[in-house]
Amino acid sequence: MKWKWMLLVAAIAIILFFFLYISPVFSLSFKPSEVDPDFPIPARSERVEKPQADKGWIFYEIRPSLTGKQFDRYLREIEKWGWKERKEEQMGRAHVFEKDGKRMMAVLYPDQISLLPASK
Repeated sequence: MKWKWMLLVAAIAIILFFFLYISPVFSLSFKPSEVDPDFPIPARSERVEKPQADKGWIFYEIRPSLTGKQFDRYLREIEKWGWKERKEEQMGRAHVFEKDGKRMMAVLYPDQISLLPASK
């Protein structure tokens, strides 16, 4: 009888682990950004206006925020869309990506993305 309870608790723990940690990683989807249709953003992001920001920047808020594994998956998705990260130009959360002669500066946070098309 005791082993049945232990088995039940283990099964519940496995199910909770899947729904809390693994399924959000797989359910993450992407859409083209308004800055460049070749640059992906999370599908659950929404463009926001920030009049005080420097000209040219486009801002997106992500609700709910990306978790650690989802954030890593987003970076991999950018590469899948053909963008190569220029790691030597990365400064903190500011990343620089290149594709077909185009450059994109992206400041990436779990709850916000800021994009600026950049020239070489």
